[in-house]
Amino acid sequence: NKPFRDLAWGLAEKGIAVYRYDKRTYVYGQDIMSDTSFTLDDETVNDAAAAAELLKGQEKIDGEHIFILGHSLGGQ
Repeated sequence: NKPFRDLAWGLAEKGIAVYRYDKRTYVYGQDIMSDTSFTLDDETVNDAAAAAELLKGQEKIDGEHIFILGHSLGGQ
């Protein structure tokens, strides 16, 4: 998605780290269809929290200044 790529590029040019990832249903759509325990929180909230935890463990990332930005369903 070009607008989001451009946004990520612009932030990176300002020295702001950007971590982008695809929704779980985009990557594993067929597998998830049969998982009756899969929820919207698994795809949005839980994955965003896991991404923040991953970034906190990175040496070059200030773990006190991690912000999460989403769009569409992920923005909720």
